[in-house]
Amino acid sequence: MKDLATSVCLAIAIFATTSGQRIVQHYLTDEAGTPLDSPVRVVSQCYKFTWIGASQSDKNQTTCKDYYPPHICNPPFVSTIGANAMNGPNLTEVEEACNKTPGCKLHCERNFGEVCIKYSKYARSGEMEYYSSFCGKGIDQGWDGRPITTGCHRQNNIESAYDAEFCFCEEDNCNSSERLGSTILLLFVLLGLSTFV
Repeated sequence: MKDLATSVCLAIAIFATTSGQRIVQHYLTDEAGTPLDSPVRVVSQCYKFTWIGASQSDKNQTTCKDYYPPHICNPPFVSTIGANAMNGPNLTEVEEACNKTPGCKLHCERNFGEVCIKYSKYARSGEMEYYSSFCGKGIDQGWDGRPITTGCHRQNNIESAYDAEFCFCEEDNCNSSERLGSTILLLFVLLGLSTFV
């Protein structure tokens, strides 16, 4: 019973009064009253890399200076080759290549309040040309500065040259190249329509 008692943490509540408002702060302590660190949070990660489009000889020595500003940039850089090069990278192949390359890191650990973000640049014709995935925060200025945690937000016709889209999500590695949520929703809509026809 004594072993059980020593492994239990106690919480101390401190009450203070400021300008007539009561403030409560909680601290975790051990049995002797020594403060403990905050409870361990679950580590969550996001993809962190930049797809620079189809492979071209002039992109072999790419740095963020080539893209930022105006585009968000997060190394390492990934380019694609082949008939469907502009469809984005195959993440399984990217992971395998990165694992073979010393110092390559495709993920970032989210800090408190951060979500996974994917910034995409689209040609005016609609094809994706570039995207960068990373950990970060988005603030909705139209809603009293509330954080954006899910959904995509698109801005069309930037400098009469391209469209930009920011997608936010909270699950591990949800900022990949695929837009699975849209595909699944479309599949359910199609299945629902075929049931009624």
